[in-house]
Amino acid sequence: MTTAEMRDKCSPRWIVYHNLHAVGAQQLGGLTTQQECLQACVNSSLCTAAEWDRRLRQCWLHATDSQYNYDSYDITAFEIVRGCETESGIIILHSLRSVIVTVYSVSTV
Repeated sequence: MTTAEMRDKCSPRWIVYHNLHAVGAQQLGGLTTQQECLQACVNSSLCTAAEWDRRLRQCWLHATDSQYNYDSYDITAFEIVRGCETESGIIILHSLRSVIVTVYSVSTV
């Protein structure tokens, strides 16, 4: 397997919460796009989720478990799920949801 194939199989997935946010995040300055915000979360092993405020163009990173229950029209939260795809599904290496054991790919469901 090539490095590119391995990177694709181990790329993070996101659980997306539209118009919701949680308390307890730290603002990360200097980022101007949602993609930069998500990449900052991917690059940090401590990051459990990212929030992007599209009106203010601000990035917020979470390092602990969060409950997304605060309505906020301008914010989208992205909970990171780190894992690698296998023949039978996705092996979860890191997720806030301890109840997740295996997330199956579309082809195996």
